[in-house]
Amino acid sequence: MENNYNNYKLIKRVIENTDEGILITSEKDEIVYTNNTAARINHLSKKQFIGKNILSVLSDRALSFIKQYYQEAKKTLRPVIIKSVPVTVNNNKEKIFSGQFTPILRKNVFKGMLCCIKNITDYIELEKQKAIAQNYLDIAEVLIVILDKKGKVKLINKKGQEILEYKRSEIIGKNWFDNFIPKKISKSLKAKFKKFIKDEWRFPEVFEIPVFTKSGNERIISWRNTTIKDEDDNITAVLSSGEDITDKIMMEHKLIEDEKRFRMLAENATDIVFRFRISPELCCEYISPSITKISGYTPQEYYDDKELVKKIIHQEDWKLLQEHLKSKKNFKKPIEIRWVNKNNDTIWTEQNITPGYNKKGKLITIDGIARDITERKKAEEKIRYLSFHDSLTDLYNRAYFEEELKRLDTRRQLPLTFVMGDVNSLKFVNDAFGHIEGDMLLKNVANLMKSFCRKEDIIARWGGDEFAILLPQTSSDYAENIVKRIKAACKKTSSHKIPISISLGFCSKEWYEQNISSVISEAEDNMYKNKLLEKKSISGEIISSITKNLFTKDAETEEHTIRVRNMVLEIGKLLNLPKNELDNLSLLATLHDIGKIAISDELLNKKAKLTNREWEIIKRHPEIGFNICESSPQLSHIADFVLAHHEWFDGSGYPQGLKGEEIPQESRILAIID
Repeated sequence: MENNYNNYKLIKRVIENTDEGILITSEKDEIVYTNNTAARINHLSKKQFIGKNILSVLSDRALSFIKQYYQEAKKTLRPVIIKSVPVTVNNNKEKIFSGQFTPILRKNVFKGMLCCIKNITDYIELEKQKAIAQNYLDIAEVLIVILDKKGKVKLINKKGQEILEYKRSEIIGKNWFDNFIPKKISKSLKAKFKKFIKDEWRFPEVFEIPVFTKSGNERIISWRNTTIKDEDDNITAVLSSGEDITDKIMMEHKLIEDEKRFRMLAENATDIVFRFRISPELCCEYISPSITKISGYTPQEYYDDKELVKKIIHQEDWKLLQEHLKSKKNFKKPIEIRWVNKNNDTIWTEQNITPGYNKKGKLITIDGIARDITERKKAEEKIRYLSFHDSLTDLYNRAYFEEELKRLDTRRQLPLTFVMGDVNSLKFVNDAFGHIEGDMLLKNVANLMKSFCRKEDIIARWGGDEFAILLPQTSSDYAENIVKRIKAACKKTSSHKIPISISLGFCSKEWYEQNISSVISEAEDNMYKNKLLEKKSISGEIISSITKNLFTKDAETEEHTIRVRNMVLEIGKLLNLPKNELDNLSLLATLHDIGKIAISDELLNKKAKLTNREWEIIKRHPEIGFNICESSPQLSHIADFVLAHHEWFDGSGYPQGLKGEEIPQESRILAIID
């Protein structure tokens, strides 16, 4: 009995002090019970509530909205749930409440009401702040992830989703180490993380750890970690930011390998040993036979022609050699001198020279070893070229462009015009035809731009699908003419039968004091404005071109499509489908095989039996069609129908093996007719 009483007191204490306001009324709508929270919300005492009619006592109170939902629940004899209602309280501040009104029934007769109300203002505000914070994180160009103490993902930004190739819903709540870290290191890394959480071990300030993407690839990330602590200074979570350095590392490795290879070629060349007399007259006293292979001249020719020692040295380097010979300090380091061989070709040599002096300290002879470093110089030039050029398009890269921008930002080069371009159809081509075709598109755009610019203009791949052009001593009018010519040429050019389209914007620096950064920003803004204006028409042109090419490559496809469209519309009318669904059916029937545009004509028109591999290629066309539709605002609403148009009711179709009503109705209708 005593335990029951104690339990009763405990339950009552909880109910009295819960953050939900609780009211219970009788069948006559009189308040028979209220907890402390309900009284506090309404600015009344509990005594002022008990025995009063709920419909009258709240008439002038902040929560008079209760009357509406109370009466609705009483009338319908069903619970009424309020998700959020704004209420103006005494100090004219707006608060947001949620609640539930549950009728108390006995044999389906109303006997009273349980009313629960809760102030959720702080919760709503917190959610708003979380949304704002998420937006800030999504703008960041680095991967940002927050892990709880168990290593589960609590938050990840947009860049993180892009790198991992997962949607946010596929990441949140998953264990980071079990799902997104390569298995070979996940176990040891998880152990280190546990020590880190307990403050028993520290990660380096910057460290590299790969992540495992949805497509099965590893991306190398440069990480920085920081802990999130509560008011008691206890670690509650870990915030990690990471930069994807995979491409950078691959480029560094490539540069290192190139340098090793070319340096090896250069250092394996046969060295030349020589002794030249400087005084009383210049002549060759000795030179090794290896000189013939490099210079084309034999040793005897050097002995016979005293002037040949001077003739072989490149005209521009003769003064350099003379300066080198003036100081004893210079002989401690090698000198690079160009020679001109018998065929008038320039040969780079690296020479280590030892001077010979007479008793008076006058330079008499020089002994040396010369090495042909022509290949090394070419290699260095190639490395220098690679460091300033985009390896795909062979245009300058952004690093070089920014250096040139500093060099050309002078009064002499005004007006200095900056043109920004964004290739509109790259994602579409990548999705529909693969990244190889996407790369070809970028190369075509690069070649097209080069054809309309002058030699002194700087054209660069700015990044991804963006290009930049720097036009020194170029007015806005001239730049506008170049932009028009590029866009006109785009309309006449296609990549994989897809019209090339690029949005362009430009801005000119007219006076020296003008900030070049603001000029670039304005050019970018102009480009993005044009991109938005052109977006719909560009998408329409692409779809129109694909449809035309699809019917051109396969006449049977066009005839088949017309028959299918007519028949699905007949079925749609028999099913009394509304006009918008009939329109969807018509569009689906016309474009359901749009994915075939990415399949070769030879395979589509093959008369013989397809191989298993060829059949798998054919079966990809619904997925390709889905990607095409998804990327077009005009077709995105039928993308799922296109994807499922080869699914069968019994589940034997492809690509997803859907069955029954899992298949959209439009796709089922089309499948029957098709």
